[in-house]
Amino acid sequence: MDLHDKIGATQSDEMPLGLQTGVQAGQVATEAVTAMVTLGFPQAASQKVVQAILKEQEGLSVEAVIREALKRI
Repeated sequence: MDLHDKIGATQSDEMPLGLQTGVQAGQVATEAVTAMVTLGFPQAASQKVVQAILKEQEGLSVEAVIREALKRI
């Protein structure tokens, strides 16, 4: 049974690939900054270092960004 036309579009169907990547990077950045603040680091410094890491190396996981941020901060 073909139900593809019966269900709504999925998120990947709705957003262009570049926008999906930007949204995912934004989610990674938000989670990484939140983790750094939770660990006691200032929010401004955490945001700055996380953004720098994501500019240098796209596609990193949240865990990888946090590890790198801890080395740099």
